[in-house]
Amino acid sequence: MPVVTIGRQFGAGGSTVGGMLAEELHVDVLESRIIDFDTRKAVLQITQHVIQEAARAGNVVIVGRGGAYLLYDVPGALHVFLGAAKSVRVKAIMERFKIASEEEARKLMDRTDENWTAYIKQVYGHDRNLAGHYDMVLDTGRLGYKTTVEVILAALKKK
Repeated sequence: MPVVTIGRQFGAGGSTVGGMLAEELHVDVLESRIIDFDTRKAVLQITQHVIQEAARAGNVVIVGRGGAYLLYDVPGALHVFLGAAKSVRVKAIMERFKIASEEEARKLMDRTDENWTAYIKQVYGHDRNLAGHYDMVLDTGRLGYKTTVEVILAALKKK
């Protein structure tokens, strides 16, 4: 029963890789589109409960929401962080969100990364950009999404 958590930089393809991985594994995906970003205590507790229950059931890919920190002690869970060069991420953001301006996409990327970093720091007290929090850190800009999924699948087989 695989449990995979995916932390990511905005524009590094976390949702795409998470969806592709879940499809390959024939498992559910849980991501921020399901759980809105809101740090109020009640919503945070519900969010954490949903993530913990999904992990307990197994067979899930969890994108974002601090899954690696919340589930650090789940046996067999694989914690992955996805990143890419800023130029690669800006292009991906422009395509995904239909943004014409590189400057606008870069501002959105920087603001979103700052928000995600602040969320993890506030809720879990960690710097999400530290590689030591993850089993593997992958560069989707260099590997591409398909190879990234293949690498994660190979690591799961060894877990």
